Amino acid sequence: MDDKDVLFLHDITKMQNSCSFMKMLLAAIFTILVLTLIILISILCWFFFGPRKPEFAISSASISSLNITGSSSITATLDMVLSITNFNHKTSISYNHLLSSILHGNHTVSESHLPAIHQSIRETTIVRSMQALMATNDVMVSMFKELVMNDHLVSFNMTISGVVRLNLKPLSWMLMNLTTKLLVTCDHIQFEFKNSSFALMQGPPKSCTSWIKGLFY
Repeated sequence: MDDKDVLFLHDITKMQNSCSFMKMLLAAIFTILVLTLIILISILCWFFFGPRKPEFAISSASISSLNITGSSSITATLDMVLSITNFNHKTSISYNHLLSSILHGNHTVSESHLPAIHQSIRETTIVRSMQALMATNDVMVSMFKELVMNDHLVSFNMTISGVVRLNLKPLSWMLMNLTTKLLVTCDHIQFEFKNSSFALMQGPPKSCTSWIKGLFY
């Protein structure tokens, strides 16, 4: 085999190697494009067909057994009925580790754990919570000022934090279950004291704002 044959075989080998490299490059580009398309479709499906947030509302509430301990603190019992509605047609919701906090201004006057809840599609759940309220001297003074200024009315805020698990039946091909954080806020819950030891929530049921990490609406 002369030098020309050797050079010819060398050129053929280079061409084959170049073709193999191009095939691998094209395969990698095609794989990346397919994965990108799958991700985009998944995001669009999540946005248009993903679950909606549940709706929380305080149906009724009352404060009873108000007791002033000397001049240092107040204790009372809050009886609250909470309505939770799952509007989703194909997504059930489970709620766990729910913590209800009652605040007067920036001061927490009560914390209580709510029971675990499982909701089927388009279901409304009624939860009754009995919480002990305890206010220190500073909060007690603030409450009395508010009562005097607002004609026996005093306002509280409530937050509920916890973990929710969404059973995503429409997106089961992508992700069967999603476990994420829940935060619910109910501001300006107004109570009217009928006497020195009993108060009722005023107005219609109080709608709350809910936020679930990862949901757009």
